[in-house]
Amino acid sequence: MEKYGSFERNIAKILEKFPGIKQIIKKGYQTINYVFYKKKNNFYLNQNCLLNSYDNNSGNFWGYYDKSPVNGNNVIYNGFSSLKKYNVRSLDSQDIILNGKKISQTTTWNWQQGSMLTWLDKDKIIHNFFEDNEYKSKIIDINTKEERVINYPIYSVSNDGKFSISLNFSRLAKLRPDYGYFNKSYENIKEIDFNDGIYYVDLVKNESNLIISFEDLLRFHPRKEMENAWHKVNHIEISPNGERFIFHHRWFDDSGRKWSRLISANILGEDLYLLSDDNMVSHCIWKNNIEIAGWMRKKIGGDKYYLLQDKTEKYEIIGDGTLTEDGHPSFSKDGEWMLTDTYPNKSRMSSLLLYNMKNKEIIKLGEFFSSFKYYGETRCDLHPRFNSNGKGITFDSVHTGIRQLYEIDITNILEDKN
Repeated sequence: MEKYGSFERNIAKILEKFPGIKQIIKKGYQTINYVFYKKKNNFYLNQNCLLNSYDNNSGNFWGYYDKSPVNGNNVIYNGFSSLKKYNVRSLDSQDIILNGKKISQTTTWNWQQGSMLTWLDKDKIIHNFFEDNEYKSKIIDINTKEERVINYPIYSVSNDGKFSISLNFSRLAKLRPDYGYFNKSYENIKEIDFNDGIYYVDLVKNESNLIISFEDLLRFHPRKEMENAWHKVNHIEISPNGERFIFHHRWFDDSGRKWSRLISANILGEDLYLLSDDNMVSHCIWKNNIEIAGWMRKKIGGDKYYLLQDKTEKYEIIGDGTLTEDGHPSFSKDGEWMLTDTYPNKSRMSSLLLYNMKNKEIIKLGEFFSSFKYYGETRCDLHPRFNSNGKGITFDSVHTGIRQLYEIDITNILEDKN
């Protein structure tokens, strides 16, 4: 079997108490398995799919799974032209590309989420950048090229483009560098700061304010492990109607051992609800305005995909017995299909999966190779997302040896299932 199974997952759980040792054993074990399981071909594609790449004669990528680079006939993405930019924490400038042409640039980015490049509406985009020793964001009109600076960086942006819920990227640089920025020093970040937390950023008025502090989080269903720990928030996702958001509250002891819980709140940072608190929460997404899907741990059920109902204790398992690995989930507009991926298996191939929520059928769209050149902070997860028309998906891949944005047309698969 090329998949990592229950044996490996159980060992990983045991090693959670020893994060440093876990990373060494994990990398060694993966390397040994690759020697025995490596494949001749660097990708496999479902025969009912068509694959295209967005190539600007260099490397390019989009970033995360929670939003799409495609807006009608327009496509935006992050581009780079030098292999030196495979450095883990590069401060080299990356280009902001619109339909193959550079329209902006930034030195504020990471390999997992880029510069938080986002469509605000059909005419405007926004991305993070660094100016006057501060992280900020920039709105650009793609037609007039007019620019407007927002004095705070964005994280998750509402569907109407009027506000963002954001966080302190220097804290992420210190505690979760995969998602942080490195333009300025983060050495002064403390274990916990009551003047830090989650921020509301008004993109119309160009104002920001702290709406949930770490003091609030310490008082909210406190746990013994939170004492004398390093705290951060991450993975903010705003509901489709813009009324609530979810986020991860995570804390670490000095050895690096991690605890995670999932919390929802309204846009004012009030009416907090503890959705999951069984030590591990991974990638999550809103299915609609009241349901949240994600890979997490439940004391009764274990590590699986769960569908939670906001502000209740109700939940159900998604793909029990078929979706057995952590990935990055998103949904078609009608909620019928869940799109997700897997991490590299023993042959270093990551799968792209489409799951039907009604008939429980899973369709493999493809497999894509990722060499050990892309590992840790420089890894390239597929991070798949639906296009706005629901008939195409985009994802990032390094199966050719270069990080690039790809699109798969799934029209034939959807028509075959209707």
